[in-house]
Amino acid sequence: KMTPIPLLVRTPAQFQGESPLGFVLRASEMNGYETPRHIFSLAKATRNESFTVAFDMTKIAGVLGRSPDTLTGYRATGETDTSQVELGGHSLSASDLGLAMPGICPECVHEHGFVPAWTDLALVDACPRHKRLLLSVCPSCGNKLSWFRPGLLRCRCGADLNGVRGATIAAEHAALLSQVVAKVTGVAVDNPCDMPTAHFTKMTLRGLLGMARGLARFDHAPNKEAFWSVASSAGRLFSQWPENL
Repeated sequence: KMTPIPLLVRTPAQFQGESPLGFVLRASEMNGYETPRHIFSLAKATRNESFTVAFDMTKIAGVLGRSPDTLTGYRATGETDTSQVELGGHSLSASDLGLAMPGICPECVHEHGFVPAWTDLALVDACPRHKRLLLSVCPSCGNKLSWFRPGLLRCRCGADLNGVRGATIAAEHAALLSQVVAKVTGVAVDNPCDMPTAHFTKMTLRGLLGMARGLARFDHAPNKEAFWSVASSAGRLFSQWPENL
């Protein structure tokens, strides 16, 4: 079987654990494009496919001159139902992903050179390793980050995002997200907040995300003056389980 001839000058490989859309953005940046729109155009991707769960990684593989089985997208091979997706081999609902509102941890991107796949999850609003909120709004122009930007750490307005840091998060917030990231990566983490990790271990990623969302609905005492999110609320309730219920 012949490998297709690449249409790009630079054809990077996808890192293990790299966000599929983050990979397209990185390939665009490496080839000097202002946005990944040119890559999607070469791939003959429709507007609906561009930067949604519907995009077909096999088309991107053709542009890069790579075998489709070397790249990981959001759909299982041959899957046409876009309501059912995958992330790192985990079966999910499309609503489990937050692709329309991308957020990044500039420290992770700087250290690893790519956007981790776990930042694609809608529940994930912070980096558990650096214990900071993800950057989703450019501090220079005030606009939400878009996938259609020049680079991983550069906004559409041209601002350098490398040194930007989000607000620090609570320990239990980080602890829950550590468990979520561990599900995605398969790398075990500590349990400093005494969460019911024995139950987490038996659950799928989809089940853990659903349980966190469901538990957050029962949070009757959120501090309205402090930062609140589904992840922060669920983290507080899971902490010292089941004392905070």
